[in-house]
Amino acid sequence: MAELQGPEHVQLLPDEAVEAPEQEAMREGAFLSEANTCSCTVSEAFEAVASWTLAVLMALIIIPLGLPAAIIVITLASMGQVYRACGGSQKDWSLFVVGADKPADVSEECNREVAGKSEAIRGKGAWSNLVYHVQNNHPVFGLFCCARGHPFSPVERFGLLILLASFSYFMAGIKMCYSSDRELGWLLKRYSVACIALPSLLLESLLKYFALLNYKYMLNKYDYFRKTRLERCNAFAKQFCIDHSLGQPEPPREPRAGGRRGSLHSLLDCDCCKACCEFLKFCETCHNQCEDGKTQAVNSIFASLFAGIALTGSCLFIFFGIRMDVESSEDIWRAFGIGSIANFFGIWFVIAIGKFLVKWQYQHWHGRCFVLCQMTIPPEPEPWTELRYFFSTADVDQDGFFSKADAKHMVRRHLGEDLSDEGWQKLLDELDVDNDGKISLLEFEVLRTDFANKMNWWLPERPERPYESLQRSSLS
Repeated sequence: MAELQGPEHVQLLPDEAVEAPEQEAMREGAFLSEANTCSCTVSEAFEAVASWTLAVLMALIIIPLGLPAAIIVITLASMGQVYRACGGSQKDWSLFVVGADKPADVSEECNREVAGKSEAIRGKGAWSNLVYHVQNNHPVFGLFCCARGHPFSPVERFGLLILLASFSYFMAGIKMCYSSDRELGWLLKRYSVACIALPSLLLESLLKYFALLNYKYMLNKYDYFRKTRLERCNAFAKQFCIDHSLGQPEPPREPRAGGRRGSLHSLLDCDCCKACCEFLKFCETCHNQCEDGKTQAVNSIFASLFAGIALTGSCLFIFFGIRMDVESSEDIWRAFGIGSIANFFGIWFVIAIGKFLVKWQYQHWHGRCFVLCQMTIPPEPEPWTELRYFFSTADVDQDGFFSKADAKHMVRRHLGEDLSDEGWQKLLDELDVDNDGKISLLEFEVLRTDFANKMNWWLPERPERPYESLQRSSLS
C-alpha cells in the first residue's frame, strides 16, 4: 500500500501543472484590463473637461457678443425694410450699414486709403490727401464725411464713437475715485491725456484694423492694385505709341477665297457654338454671384461681430462708470468732457498729421536709399515702380531690352497697326544712348517725368532726374 504523504510532499499532477501558468496569465490580463479601463476613464475625463471648458468659453463669447449682434442685425434689418418702403435702394442701405463688399464698388482713392497709401488721390499733393485722410479716419468727422461705400461703414463708425465715449466716461470715473490720493497727484494732472486720450486712440486703431481686415483680404483676392496698374500701363503704352508716331496703317489685304478661313467662320457662326458660349457666360455669371454672396455673408458676419463688441464694451463701460459716478463726490463729467475734447479735437489731429507726414515722406522719398536684407529702404516711389512694371510688360521676350520686335508687338496690340520704321528710328535717336539698336531700362527711365505727368502721379516741384546726366555725358 502506498504511504500517505504530508502536505509538504504533495506533488502536482500534470494537468494541474499546466493550468497554473494559465491562471497566472488570466490574472495578469485582468490586471491589464483594469489598468486600461482606468486609463480610458482618465482620458475620457480629460476629454469631458476639455469639451466643457470649450463650451463655457464659447458661451462666454457668444452670449455677450452674439446676442447684442443679433439684436443690432434685427434692428437694422427692420430699418432697412422701412428705408426701402420709402423709396430707397437696397445698395445704398447696404453701403450705409456694412460698407462695400468688393473693391469695384468704390472709387480708387477709397481703396488706396484703406490699403494705407498716403497718396490716396493721385496727383493732388500732400494737402488734398491729408484732408481726405482726416475725412475718412476721424472718429467724429468721419461719421459724416467719409467716402461713399467706405468699407468702414457709418454704422460701424457710430458704434466705435459710442465705445470711445463710454470708455472716456469710465476712465474719468476711475480718476475721480483716486482724486484724493496725493501720491498720484503727478498722474492726475496729466490724466486726461495719458489715461483717456492716448488709450482711446489705441483702442480706435485696433478696432478699425480688425474691421478692415476682411476688406484688405478682398483687395488681395481680387488683385485690385495689379489690375489698376496694368490698366494705367496699357493706357500709357497706347499714348506712347501715338506720341512717338510708332504706328502706320496696314496695307490692305485681299481676303482669301474659301479654304479653311471660310469653314472656320461658318463653324463659329453655327448655333451650337453660340449656345456653348452663352452657357459658359451663364456659368461664369453664376459663379461670380456665388462668390459675391459669400463675400457679402462674411462681411456681414464681421460687421455684426464688430457691432456686438462695440455694444457690449459700451454697456460695460457705462455700467461701471455710473457706479463710480454715484459713489464719487467729484464731478465726473468735467473730466469726461476734457478727456473727450482733448482726444477727438486735439491729440488726434497732432498724431494723425504727424503719422501722415512721416508716411508721405517715406513713400515719396527721392533721395539716397539703402539696401538691407535685399530690401530697399525707403522703397522706390510708386510711380517709378509702375514705370518699371510698364517696361517689363513692354519687354515681351524678357531679355532686359525694348527691341524692335517688342515695339512691333506693342503697336500691333494697342493700335492695331504696323510699326513705322521712321518712328522707331526717332525713338532710338531720343533714348538709345549707347547706339546698340535697342533701349535698356536705364535708358528708358529718362521718361520718368513724362510717365508721372501722363499717369497723374504727384511730383515734387523739382523732381530729381538722375539719368539725365547719362544722356548729357554721351552726347558730349
